[in-house]
Amino acid sequence: MELAKHWEPAQVRHALRVGVAAVLTYVIAEVTQMEEGYWAVISAIIVMHATMGRSLNAGWSRIIGTGIGASLSAIAVSILGQTPLSLGLAIFLTLLVCGYLTYLHEAFRMACITAGIVILVGADQHHVAHTAFVRFVEISMGVSVAMVVSMFFLPSRATAGLISGIASNLRTEAQLYTALITGCLEGVYDNNRVGELKTRIHTKQSANATLLNEARKEPTGLSRRRLVVAALVDWDLRVFENLLSLDHAARQLATEELHKRLRKPLLALAHATEEALRSMGAYVAEEGPRPRHSGPEADAIRSALHEVEHALVELRRRKESFSFGLSEVSHFFSLVFAMRETASECLRGFELLARLEQSDSKRRKQAVESA
Repeated sequence: MELAKHWEPAQVRHALRVGVAAVLTYVIAEVTQMEEGYWAVISAIIVMHATMGRSLNAGWSRIIGTGIGASLSAIAVSILGQTPLSLGLAIFLTLLVCGYLTYLHEAFRMACITAGIVILVGADQHHVAHTAFVRFVEISMGVSVAMVVSMFFLPSRATAGLISGIASNLRTEAQLYTALITGCLEGVYDNNRVGELKTRIHTKQSANATLLNEARKEPTGLSRRRLVVAALVDWDLRVFENLLSLDHAARQLATEELHKRLRKPLLALAHATEEALRSMGAYVAEEGPRPRHSGPEADAIRSALHEVEHALVELRRRKESFSFGLSEVSHFFSLVFAMRETASECLRGFELLARLEQSDSKRRKQAVESA
């Protein structure tokens, strides 16, 4: 029971898919009396990944790579006979072709293994051609079964992982935003904490980029909902870029004074922005209501932005910045610009979440109608 607590539903579903694919492949290999059906089973296991898009991409790459490796090995033997030179030539040509076709980079190792096995197992030129054909059929069958299972048995779409990744990043970005504001307005910059949060966000964004690429390779490609999710991924990158700009300013401002002249309006803007990031993260994770573009979260941001603009006008009118050095003035305006841009991105995020809700509602309506 204690062990079961550490199992995530996605891991259990993936384990079931791999198990079902292996069993089905084994049964088909036995029924069709394949010479070496274990190659089919091994291939089915190898190409099964956590998401449908990645499994399909790996499957097609494996089939094409296997065909290339088997064909080139047969050609090499027909030219040089079954010699070490034919083995070297087949592997060289296989790597060359797979390296040129960028979409086969993932399959080049298995393509070379296929080329090597075909030459080493075939007893003579006739058997090499037969072995090449049989290996291709066995591997293609196993891969095809795995692809079908990934599509129809407990399918795991990359979009679901993207939604979870975006929600996670929004929460972490809210924490980073708070740490940065505390650093510059309270004079307590925690370098270790900020570094840890930035690393977490960067790692998750890299994972989200991979999932987005996998989503594009799924049978339906990027549906309307997935297009909105893709826009959210790009939006999240812009938010992080603004936070990096804010971090650069916060490192300097922790020991400076000019920004304290606008402490109250900046704190109000910081509070409104942080609440917006948290509420968006809760909604994406299905743990809270959607923050609306005309709701209290958006109104708080607009009001805070107005107060900051008014305070800046007064600061310029009183020429208070003239008594500070150019470097400190530059840091101050970098801070204000980064905070305003982050707040503005939150308003754009509200619009994207509205589009996401609309696409979800339309999808549920279509599901009810089809039922």
